Amino acid sequence: MRERGSTVDRVECPVCCGRGTTRGRAFGLTGGTAAYVCGLCHGHGVVSRAQIAELARLRLLVQRVADLMQVGDADAAARAFRVAFRIASSMLDAEQ
Repeated sequence: MRERGSTVDRVECPVCCGRGTTRGRAFGLTGGTAAYVCGLCHGHGVVSRAQIAELARLRLLVQRVADLMQVGDADAAARAFRVAFRIASSMLDAEQ
């Protein structure tokens, strides 16, 4: 399930490790049959380098949301969450 085309700007998906599937909560209960298509690479096993670059920014924004919630600034946390949500949505909706 590898992506065809240029591999220069594509790397292995960090979520599914190139498998194209992720394990669900019932993976162990079903004997390893409940695997789901990866939400980041959409089952291809590879993602663009631009998506990988956005992961670092997304990680920082999510940490900022957590920090703001911890100090009790709900308005700033909500604004930071909306930005992080837009980035995550664009990554998941990106055409492979």
